[in-house]
Amino acid sequence: MYLFTRSVRFAPGHLADSMAWAVGMADRVNTGTDLDVRLFSRVFSPGLGTVAFATFVEGLQALHDANDALMGDAGYLAAVDEGAAFIDSNPDDALLQIVHGAPDPSRAVTYVSTVRTVIANGMIQRGVDVGVQISQHAEKVTGVPTLFGVSMSGPYGSVGWTTGYESVQHFQDAEGALTTDPEWLALLDGEAATAYADSAFASEQLVWRLVG
Repeated sequence: MYLFTRSVRFAPGHLADSMAWAVGMADRVNTGTDLDVRLFSRVFSPGLGTVAFATFVEGLQALHDANDALMGDAGYLAAVDEGAAFIDSNPDDALLQIVHGAPDPSRAVTYVSTVRTVIANGMIQRGVDVGVQISQHAEKVTGVPTLFGVSMSGPYGSVGWTTGYESVQHFQDAEGALTTDPEWLALLDGEAATAYADSAFASEQLVWRLVG
């Protein structure tokens, strides 16, 4: 399974029109393809004004077919051109192959936390193993499913964790439980400290809120 995201950052001004355009784009994709795209806005994080279109697919053929369908849709292409008036820079795509966990369609998710980092040189196998271990321990402490995956684009060796929450309070409670759990802190200070790149710029945690 794969998690595909396309993120864009809006230029300052016209926020209402920008968000309306983004919601409309998600609706167009859901109507014109077999994808189930959700729109999220970055909150409590760097890069405010960034939104992400996100979808899970079983295989890359689904993304291939959806892209072909959209490239043949004149209405979609016109809407893309309209969006140039709102967007600050070119969109960024990301593709994460899920190696632990799976999305649960029955869960009502309104907030999502994402963590991205890069495996240290010579530590690919260990980085994946520790990544799964981190997910499993987070699930044990919080009771919240935590997906772990390996990036198929971007910096080589990139990995990421994705966790969905029912509400902002749910997010707060889960984060609080982790930061006060001695075993969790020991895992990060021990196994994770040597499995992943030793750079303040290699790791990033972001919070997203569901828009539609």
